[in-house]
Amino acid sequence: MDEFLSEDEQVEKLRQWWGENGMFVIAGLVMGIALLVGWNQWKQYRETRANEGSEAYTAMNEALANSTAATALEIGARLISEYQDTPYANLAAFALAKYHVGQSEPELAAGYLSGVLENARDEEIRHIARLRLARLQMEQADNSVALQTLAVHDPGQFAARYHELRGDAHFGLGDHASARDEYMKALGLFDQGTVNSQLLQMKLDSLTEEPAQEPGENS
Repeated sequence: MDEFLSEDEQVEKLRQWWGENGMFVIAGLVMGIALLVGWNQWKQYRETRANEGSEAYTAMNEALANSTAATALEIGARLISEYQDTPYANLAAFALAKYHVGQSEPELAAGYLSGVLENARDEEIRHIARLRLARLQMEQADNSVALQTLAVHDPGQFAARYHELRGDAHFGLGDHASARDEYMKALGLFDQGTVNSQLLQMKLDSLTEEPAQEPGENS
């Protein structure tokens, strides 16, 4: 405001400005307060949901530890269906998949892992579910299916683990050349920390060497 205007002129200018802009200022303040209140309510809602999910997940694990499977399965089903907006839905699915593996029920375990693949928003969680599902498929001698499961274009930090499991699947199919290639790729990435280099070397050493060609063959 012009410092050379008289006090009355300054007041009149202020009144004029407020008359033109006052409603916008009030609307902006109201909107700001509403957003702040809404954000705080959303944060409180998220915290409440996380606490509820955590308590249910703890109860599910206690039920599993106490061999009360029916209770654990009931709690797990509720977590998976009602708490997808929390990490505990996926954690419950992983825990129940492990439980069913221990019960020699691979189909049920695969169902939980497939559910994580379909519903998880976090790509890292999806990679973990995919790798566990592929391992489960290989344990059922479904090596070709496992290779399809492992066919991803961007494995990110799990690249070494993908190569290792692809090698295991090829080995299970009797394709030692492809298995060796995948194991070598995994060894080249072992510094990612997702594979055991000594175990990989043992897998390589266990492969049957390709027979040497006699002179003149394929000439």
